[in-house]
Amino acid sequence: MHEQYEVLERRATRTVTILGYSVLLFLCCQFALFARLTWWESSWDVMEPVTWLTNVCETIIAGYIYYLFRNREYSNEDFRAFLINRRIRKLARRANFDLQQYESLQQELNNLERHLEYFPKV
Repeated sequence: MHEQYEVLERRATRTVTILGYSVLLFLCCQFALFARLTWWESSWDVMEPVTWLTNVCETIIAGYIYYLFRNREYSNEDFRAFLINRRIRKLARRANFDLQQYESLQQELNNLERHLEYFPKV
């Protein structure tokens, strides 16, 4: 069961990593478009308000969407963990993997390991 969970976790992590690189690619394309419009098609006087408005709107919308999903402040680590856990749950449903049973067995294993620490080693 643990091996199957590790497979699900690797797939979820890979998907979230691809999503992160996709966002980076989008931002690079946006930068290239703005650079083209600024230095070849128009001027900075025309493009400054466009770039400012675009970036402010993207930031506000992304922040509000994050707040709607999580009800807490944004942090990169928290958001990545949220996306990975969400993807694991989705993959587990598709694979008919009982995630609650796995978590309860994992908790029981942790409890047993903690109890074993109290016994002296022979």
